[in-house]
Amino acid sequence: MITTVNVQHLESLNDVVAEITGVQQRETVPDDVVRRAEQVELVDMTPQALRRRMAHGHIYPSVAIDTALGHYFREGNLTALRELALLWVADQVDEGLERYRREHGITGTWVARERVVVALTGGEYDLLLALLERANRVLTRDMLLDLLRGRQAGPFDRAIDVAVSRLRRKLEDDGRRAQLIKTVRGGGYVLAATVERI
Repeated sequence: MITTVNVQHLESLNDVVAEITGVQQRETVPDDVVRRAEQVELVDMTPQALRRRMAHGHIYPSVAIDTALGHYFREGNLTALRELALLWVADQVDEGLERYRREHGITGTWVARERVVVALTGGEYDLLLALLERANRVLTRDMLLDLLRGRQAGPFDRAIDVAVSRLRRKLEDDGRRAQLIKTVRGGGYVLAATVERI
């Protein structure tokens, strides 16, 4: 049997979802029911893409679209729900790996890096990619604006500064004391890291 479930209907996340969206889900599924599935696949979509599908009438009837987009399906809500889904699935993958190791008597530690899942908006992803592709090189605000927004940006556009600040908050423990994305006074920004692959 194949079925789908939205992250907001997982019982363990009910309170968190209500806090994010302001809506208490009445229909929930116990997490262990989903965990017992032979296979769980995450169907991931950016909030922007989901909102576009809604706006084009692919999800709700036209009379409900504006209300849905203005309330429950605001971009911030969708971003938070997306992060919850990614974290829930990452926990399941980790549990599966631990079970495999137990069943096969693997007691030693495997050489593996710690993995961190970070939910980024499309713009944050594009900014991070631009910085990764040019790691350890100073990129001026104008260069970043050209790379990310083309010639649409005005000469006093501060969107890059805001985007860098948001990205720092997501990637670094203390976004005010930047270690990864550094500000070069009078120069721009630099990703201070060794990039092995993208």
